[in-house]
Amino acid sequence: MAYGSNESLVLLDKNLKRLGTISPYSDKNMFWGESFNRQIADDSSSNDSITGLDTYNRTDPNANSKMWGDEITGLTMTQDSPMAVNLVVGNSIARYNDDIGKWEVYRIINTDETIEETTGRHLVIVEATNLAIWHLGKTIPPKKEIKECTLAQAMAWLLAGSGWDLQNNSESGLLVDMQFDGTSTSQSYLQNVLTYYDCEAQAYITFDSTGFIVDDLILELSDHIGSEEPVAAIRYGKNLRGIHRKTVDTTLISKLYVYGPDGQTVESVNGGKDFILDPQANTLYNNDPDTWLEGAITSQSIKQPAGLLAWGQKQLQLYNHPRVNYE
Repeated sequence: MAYGSNESLVLLDKNLKRLGTISPYSDKNMFWGESFNRQIADDSSSNDSITGLDTYNRTDPNANSKMWGDEITGLTMTQDSPMAVNLVVGNSIARYNDDIGKWEVYRIINTDETIEETTGRHLVIVEATNLAIWHLGKTIPPKKEIKECTLAQAMAWLLAGSGWDLQNNSESGLLVDMQFDGTSTSQSYLQNVLTYYDCEAQAYITFDSTGFIVDDLILELSDHIGSEEPVAAIRYGKNLRGIHRKTVDTTLISKLYVYGPDGQTVESVNGGKDFILDPQANTLYNNDPDTWLEGAITSQSIKQPAGLLAWGQKQLQLYNHPRVNYE
């Protein structure tokens, strides 16, 4: 998802102290061209081809794979603007998110200085990434193996020493065998955690009473970020450029075999069966009521039967109906 801010932003130094404000409406410190790009799932791995089911049957399902990304691109100012001197790598950009009532912060990771051909103006264009994503990408948790690891345990280990505090609002009860190898970053493990425990992430900061110094860094996990309540109409030609919807049924499944990384099954907690069924989906979508639409998934991390069963039941909900893709 990409969108422009159309609002004032606060610049922070490398110690997250407030430097000043820039605004698209300012006479002296105007910026433009910015896009905020936010990702909560990896749609690029989606496979809708019936010929791709061989791969699908051997790996974790790729539909709705959670993947957290959050960045600013294209934010532009003229270099003679007073605040433009602060658009340097290492400083940060803070934005107040009205939807959650929190300040989100982005570390500047790239600057591009150029001269505009038509006007001769000297410009600086910046790219910034969510400070939590950047910081966790520079943090390596110690080597450790945690059997039947809860979400809280996994997050406590990967956030240790990072400076970020966890706000865990997820109700995930899944248990996963987590292995920290001592060389991979906390950010890479966080991406795995979002997929393993089926949750979503967002990060924000709080300022102290003076409003100039950041006093807390918070990473929040939820089952679903945002709200399903409608807040505004979207109309073509006004705030919508175009939309494309594609519906496919190539990955329809009504009978799902569920396996763990070493061949574990769910038989011991599922009445002796290594599969789960969705009779309603089979009635709706299968032309032969005497057969099932079969598929299989293998978790690369969940070994315990109860955890596998809970995970498999969630995955079946992704495949028990035609898939609708929106662009």
